[in-house]
Amino acid sequence: MASLYPTIEPYETGFLEPSDGHSIFYEVSGNPAGEPIVFLHGGPGSGCTPDARRFFDPRRFKIVLFDQRGCGKSKPHGRLEHNTTGHLVSDMERLRAHLGLRAWHVFGGSWGSTLALAYGVEHPTRAWSLTLYGVFLARESELQAFYAPGGLAHQLFPDEFEEYIALLPETDWDRPIAGYKSLFEDPDPAVRQQALLQWTRFEKALSRLVVPRAELEAELADPAFVRSHSLIENHYFLNHGFIDGEKMIERVAIALARHPVQLINGRYDVVCPPITASQIHSVLPKSTLTLVPAAGHSWKQPAMLDAILAATDSIPGPGVSLDG
Repeated sequence: MASLYPTIEPYETGFLEPSDGHSIFYEVSGNPAGEPIVFLHGGPGSGCTPDARRFFDPRRFKIVLFDQRGCGKSKPHGRLEHNTTGHLVSDMERLRAHLGLRAWHVFGGSWGSTLALAYGVEHPTRAWSLTLYGVFLARESELQAFYAPGGLAHQLFPDEFEEYIALLPETDWDRPIAGYKSLFEDPDPAVRQQALLQWTRFEKALSRLVVPRAELEAELADPAFVRSHSLIENHYFLNHGFIDGEKMIERVAIALARHPVQLINGRYDVVCPPITASQIHSVLPKSTLTLVPAAGHSWKQPAMLDAILAATDSIPGPGVSLDG
């Protein structure tokens, strides 16, 4: 079984100058003279953790992490205004330019894979390669499969689903994402807090084949994380990630046809089922698809971590120019 690379600390941290009221925290670690690679965290709204540095060989890569708008160390916390995928793509370009990088490798998991693809189609000459796991496009079919009654999550995890749906009035069962948005805005702070906690709990509880209860509770113990993750994720999913997921596949086929793209998915991923990774693989001639047996969504499962580290270790060097 593979293990993460050793713990390292960043040698540079800072904030991008505010844009639309948002100040973006970033850090750089690894080899200052190495190949740049940017890590895109999930959620949206989760923020980065120190373990994110450890997916990459620090002798080879210059590792760039940043907290997306409204979460982690970025400011202001939980802000939804001027917080869309287009804004995040622009932040990535500002960060790349700020660091003086001509281009970089792009790595993203879950929502991070969505953002990576959105960035890739807008700036294909700036992405040498894409390495994605738990691939997701925020399409209605994907959101219904996870959040709606009768969907895949309901069928496989009926106990967890019943806890999640029980907070909603029955009139909102056919619009659960909007229903939770209403709970987040309830005048009663106890109602708001319960809803914020349950939104994140539901996703975390379904992220592996078996989630250790103590570990789940530890992940939910940080109220700042729960708030940003639930508010921002709900905001993005109400708007289908601020992209057209179906058209995104068509755009990916054109913009990234020459790019090395590695796709990794747990075969039993309920949060981001592998059909999306398979559909993207089918339109990219230079892509590879790894379906990890006996694994769900989270990278914390041993088989998923093995596959992810094998992929980051095999990222091809930036030898082929992608400039048009």
